[in-house]
Parts: sequence; C-alpha cells; structure tokens
Amino acid sequence: MLLAKARRRLARRRRNGGPKLTTCTCGSGAVSALHRGGVDATLAHIRIRCGECARSRELAVTVWSLDLYQRDIRREVEQMAAELARLERARMAVDVESFITALRHDLLAPADFSRRRCERSTPRR
Repeated sequence: MLLAKARRRLARRRRNGGPKLTTCTCGSGAVSALHRGGVDATLAHIRIRCGECARSRELAVTVWSLDLYQRDIRREVEQMAAELARLERARMAVDVESFITALRHDLLAPADFSRRRCERSTPRR
C-alpha cells in the first residue's frame, strides 16, 4: 500500500517537474537532508529541512536523483572548503605583512614576547 502510494506520488511529481531537492517552497536554496529511508531498490524517502524558514518536508524520490543530490552537496562542500582555505591563506598573508611592518618600524621588541610580560597581561582568576 505504502509502496503503491509512493510510486503514484512519484509519477505525479515527474509529470509536474519532479520534487525539488535543492530548493524550499519559500524559494531558498539552503536545504539540507535530515533523514533518508529506503522504500525499495528504486525509491527512497527523504526528509529535507530549509535553513532559512525551518520548514521540513518529506519526499519520495528515486535513488538515482538522491545520489545526484548527494554528489552536488559533496561538490559544494568541497568548494566551500577550498574557498575557506584560500581566505585563510589571504588572512595569514596580511597578518605576516603586518608583523613584518611592525618589526621594521621597531614597534615590537623582544620583551613583548617574554614569558613575564605574557603572564602579566593574562587576567588572573
């Protein structure tokens, strides 16, 4: 019964353009999968949640479309990690340049790095 209902729903969604795994009904693209449950070898139930409006919904999708969705998510995570690494390198380069400039203009002295000075500047509890 549940399998037949899921298949009918899936056929209707295919005719209407299929379920949208990457967008919410509010139009946001900040959607993440919360739970995946299998129905059979070709269908899966997935629960998705919107990060902007906090709506969640359950969909019956093909395993193939779910695999594509997961690949897209992995690719986006890899892109975000690469961008984070690039931004961290850029920030580190600015920090190093600032440190070099401070050393050149004698704004820092060896005493600034002594253990005694560090202990005095640390708040006591």
